[in-house]
Amino acid sequence: VMSDDSKYIADIIAINDMLNIYDIRPSTNSLVNRFKGGNDRIENYMKSRVITCEIDTIQNLHNAYDSLTNMSQGDKIMNNQKFWSSLESTTWYEYVRCCLKYADNIVSDLLKNETILLHCETGTDYTPIISSLAQLLIDPYYRTLTGFAVLVQKEWLSFGFPFGIRHGIFIGMEANEQ
Repeated sequence: VMSDDSKYIADIIAINDMLNIYDIRPSTNSLVNRFKGGNDRIENYMKSRVITCEIDTIQNLHNAYDSLTNMSQGDKIMNNQKFWSSLESTTWYEYVRCCLKYADNIVSDLLKNETILLHCETGTDYTPIISSLAQLLIDPYYRTLTGFAVLVQKEWLSFGFPFGIRHGIFIGMEANEQ
């Protein structure tokens, strides 16, 4: 029995010469899913190319962001004699570089009229980041205020990105109040 996702992908492949599947899950997550018997063998789709993105877990991304914000609070920047090494140790810019690299690869593929699919477990973290960056790079409309609002709506809000949870708005509230 073919899942709805598998049928959808098969339909996309049927009308395209090639489908580039960007697997933006951390490689450890992909392996864990396979060992659990998960149905995520995306490399088995004919007429598709799987691009495995070597990307770290979202928890480590959040930790890097927390380190960056912690180091830049108050007068910590002005009094930090080792500012650049402290900045580098947060690893935040490595995540920025990684997301921009995959967004740029996607843009290159799109400019060659190739079809792209972003594959992730939940689609609420790296998927909107990389998708939005690619759209910002390729389409000047999304670099306008109106275009950016549309981009946030269609890539983040419509897919249920948990802004409130990610930014601590709902801390201390009951789950049903969120």
